[in-house]
Amino acid sequence: MQFFNKANSFIEKWMQLIMPLCVVVGFFWGKYIAFLKPATNWLFAFACFASSLTLSLSECRKAFNIKAILLLLLLGHVVIPFAAWAVFRIFEDPSSDFFMGLILIFAGPCATTSFIWSGIYGGNKGLSIVFVVIDTMLSILLTPLIIRNTCATAVRIDSLGLIWSMTKMVIFPSVAGVLVVSRIKQEKLAVAAPPIKFITKISLLLIIIISLSGSTASVKENFSFGFIWSFFGVLIVLVFGYLLGFFASRFLLKSDTHDAVSMSFALGCRNLGLSIILASSYFPPLAAVPPVITLFFHDIVTTSAGRVFLKLNEKDKQKKESINAASCNSQVQ
Repeated sequence: MQFFNKANSFIEKWMQLIMPLCVVVGFFWGKYIAFLKPATNWLFAFACFASSLTLSLSECRKAFNIKAILLLLLLGHVVIPFAAWAVFRIFEDPSSDFFMGLILIFAGPCATTSFIWSGIYGGNKGLSIVFVVIDTMLSILLTPLIIRNTCATAVRIDSLGLIWSMTKMVIFPSVAGVLVVSRIKQEKLAVAAPPIKFITKISLLLIIIISLSGSTASVKENFSFGFIWSFFGVLIVLVFGYLLGFFASRFLLKSDTHDAVSMSFALGCRNLGLSIILASSYFPPLAAVPPVITLFFHDIVTTSAGRVFLKLNEKDKQKKESINAASCNSQVQ
């Protein structure tokens, strides 16, 4: 256990360096382990299973909010994907394989880790869990639909195959994880957590390396400066997702800061692991490049948004304390 704890701490501390290194290794030397490509689906399925071990059905039931869920689906699967489509058309040819990869970043469900980020930065963790569960389940239908409507001129999609693949990689493992949580005591799960976290991290890093194994020739052949500018577009849409989630929740649903933070992370935090797997499994090699490169700055945007949310929560706390103090003073008088 000591080894796994140290290994997890090391990877978490140096993740911003390890991840780019994996991209370089995958791009230049991934061909030597390209034979492992069929294993990527299993690796991602395990990552989904491991992430769901922190989900609690009781928390989901308490935080269930139908208005918030409908708003999440509308913004996350209509507004943001088509905003991304409009932005990326400025930088890249809509009929290109690279354009498909850009769309895939925003076509999938919210990241399974969004509820973890939400918990760290003052969100409503129960509501975030609801978002992850509902959005992940519905994504098996919504993701193929988004891809077909935004990339119709670029690719013919095996929608049924895509749905079945997402079901095997996301839904089955996630449900299995929730069932395990409901059957096994938390003490036993806590003991198993360090090795599971370590294997999950290694799995995700291997997915990056293997997924890039076939893209080298495509990038060299099709490279243009539009590639570079496209990632400014990704950054714009990521920030837009965080802002849209926060302000839509505050002003449309009249939510408090905690719920607004949860909505913001659900819309801004993308499931890049799933995007990479779908790109490498169902699309030309070049389509896997955008979600992999986005890994470079995705977490930087996430933590930057989190710091802002912490300050907003602190201001709300101070405001409530001043109101309570004023109320107490008036009662005394």
